Amino acid sequence: MWHRVAGEPGPGETAVLIDGPGFDFDGIVAIQQDSLVVRGRDEEEQRIPVQDILWLLRQHGHVCEPESIDSKKLITDPAQLRLTVDLPKLDIVIIEPKERGMTLEEQLETRWMVFAKSLGANMNAADETFSDLVKAYSGPGRHYHSLQHIKACLDVMDALVPTGADLGHVELALWWHDFVYVPGRSNNEDESTFAMHRAGRRMDLNEKLLAEVAEMIPYTKHAASVENMADRFKYLVDVDLSILGEQPEVFDQYEKDIRLEYEFVPWEQFRLGRGKILNEFLARPNIYATKRFRDAYEAPARENLKRSLGALVP
Repeated sequence: MWHRVAGEPGPGETAVLIDGPGFDFDGIVAIQQDSLVVRGRDEEEQRIPVQDILWLLRQHGHVCEPESIDSKKLITDPAQLRLTVDLPKLDIVIIEPKERGMTLEEQLETRWMVFAKSLGANMNAADETFSDLVKAYSGPGRHYHSLQHIKACLDVMDALVPTGADLGHVELALWWHDFVYVPGRSNNEDESTFAMHRAGRRMDLNEKLLAEVAEMIPYTKHAASVENMADRFKYLVDVDLSILGEQPEVFDQYEKDIRLEYEFVPWEQFRLGRGKILNEFLARPNIYATKRFRDAYEAPARENLKRSLGALVP
């Protein structure tokens, strides 16, 4: 993915090659605020968010903390970008953006294949595995536990999970944690873990990685405490629970989608069961296991849960 060219970029600029669906750019990038402005061969400009570039750098193992990016420094000191990602010099990078004209499935496929390559996967098997993921998360009745949920989880991970928290473990667990989802069953996460392990072996992934991720996924049942577990466990469950602290309209749609997934359950039975779950979250000293997520989501999550409980009162 990384290439070098002779010469140095001019002041405030660095050379870049963008290669992805709908892209054909080989121009100059000016660093402006939180974006890179690409001037293509036809002189047309497009703005690429710095976070899209940082995401790809992180996938390739480069040190890159989201909070370390200072837009003002990027404007005045283009070398800051290279310094931040812990590279001696960044001349040309192939960027495969997550957004910009791509369907949700295309965005996820791009990310999955880049991620699988970073794990040393057999890429033919990885391609087949992505088809299995799409089929599972697009199944009938997947109103919330869908591809959109995986995309939302990955976006939250990119924004809040630090690189020191075993990002590869967290991401692999997120891709698979709801692979098997049958509303009302208690072993969904266990079945999802087995599916992850089978697919990982087919892709020739490291056995130690698979074993460690297999220990993580069952914790997304949110029944057992992760207080004394490694950070990767804490960040995994926090990402999965981030929906509780989203904007009210996003949370309310989540509640509607959960009800649709359980539409076979009579309302009174659903009301009592759902109320029990929401009350259990509210009774916790902290809903989130990490300070980053408590700072971002704890207060709004409690407001959302209280409002949802009020709507369940007959």
